[in-house]
Amino acid sequence: MAFHLQVSPKLGVNVNDIIAKTRIQQAVIARSILINVLRDKYDMPFTKIGVILGNRDHTTMIHHVKMKF
Repeated sequence: MAFHLQVSPKLGVNVNDIIAKTRIQQAVIARSILINVLRDKYDMPFTKIGVILGNRDHTTMIHHVKMKF
């Protein structure tokens, strides 16, 4: 499933920015929303979410869940 393709247009962020290691605020927020949706709605493990988002470490996913905007 291409979750990032569904989140990207709704938040006005380029798909490549969500997957890239950029720290542009809109991309970081979109990435965090996607991580939370995958975790809450699909009960996906952090390691799998990390793979979907460009082979990121699972601890990065945990950090995003703890972020507050």
